[in-house]
Amino acid sequence: MLQYQCRLSESDYIDFNLYTLRFNPAYKRSLLLVRLILPAMFLLFTVFNFFSRREDVVALAIVYAVVTLIWEIAVKPLYVFIMLRNIKTQLKHSNSLYEPEYTLIFNDDHILEITPQQESKISYDKIERIAVNMGAVYIYPNSVTAMLLPAPLFPLDADRERLLSFLQARCRDLTVEAKKKK
Repeated sequence: MLQYQCRLSESDYIDFNLYTLRFNPAYKRSLLLVRLILPAMFLLFTVFNFFSRREDVVALAIVYAVVTLIWEIAVKPLYVFIMLRNIKTQLKHSNSLYEPEYTLIFNDDHILEITPQQESKISYDKIERIAVNMGAVYIYPNSVTAMLLPAPLFPLDADRERLLSFLQARCRDLTVEAKKKK
């Protein structure tokens, strides 16, 4: 049995949401679409200018290519900036988006999540995904929600590895998605 007394900060919540959004299929499709629209539009402009026999078609094509390159470099950080701004706006207008203090107890057959409002049991076979991001551990019992164990709970990498090996022993089919650590 493992037990963790979690204190979730606003930055922990933001990091979790940014991580989750980056791996969301809808976000990936949207980013791909936005990345392709401007180059496709400029390609059409170039073809139109070529067939209308404009004398400056080469200069326009070069300008379009430079703008497209800048767009391709800037669009992903712009998307992250917009997501971050939206998350902060939601946090400012609602104080009930996440529970700042809770306890997670990892028993042999289930996880018990205890908050001031409720207790819930999650069976290990319900876990869809486990991820490590910047030292924090995210346990997804479904694609919409997750249990967050912030990085300060694991002062040593061995502490986090002990939890991950405990979870992998109970969730045999799952692999841990590990991303950069702090």
